[in-house]
Amino acid sequence: AWYGLDGKITPENSKDVFARFDRITARERPQFLGQFTRLELPVDLFPLLRAKADQLRGGGEWSRVEGNPMEQFAKAMVKTGDPAAADWILAQDGLSNWAVRPLVLLGARTRHENVNAAMRKVADAEHIRPDSRGQLLLALLALHDEPALGLLVKWNGHPMSAAQPYSKMEDSFIGHPLHYLL
Repeated sequence: AWYGLDGKITPENSKDVFARFDRITARERPQFLGQFTRLELPVDLFPLLRAKADQLRGGGEWSRVEGNPMEQFAKAMVKTGDPAAADWILAQDGLSNWAVRPLVLLGARTRHENVNAAMRKVADAEHIRPDSRGQLLLALLALHDEPALGLLVKWNGHPMSAAQPYSKMEDSFIGHPLHYLL
């Protein structure tokens, strides 16, 4: 029944709606958080999202939230555009594949060095899937992030292929980040 909220949550009322988070059952919280990922949220919602995520994690309630609660909260946090979301993601074991999409989305919203640094750190993690690494490197190249060139050289011998995450064209680049650069 979450489709009933489509169009009813707006950036203007998002803080009031999110204040009802504790009334939502643990099973339904992923769908509730998903409603917030469809909006461009106000930056002042970020501290509320972070505080609730930290409260749930600190109170051992993560296990009652279905799916990956870190990813669910991160996807909502990045919609605020607050660059501090990148730091929060890294602090939550963000050197995992789940962190890629939220960081790429945040990079598209804001141009802050800590966001680029977080993307570089995740891209350089040994256990990141090649397609995820490629997506991060392509995003960084599109943002003209010069330090990413060193990562491109480091990981050049490893197979990876990804679509340019910031392209709006149907025939966007798909391939190795080095080929995108050239």
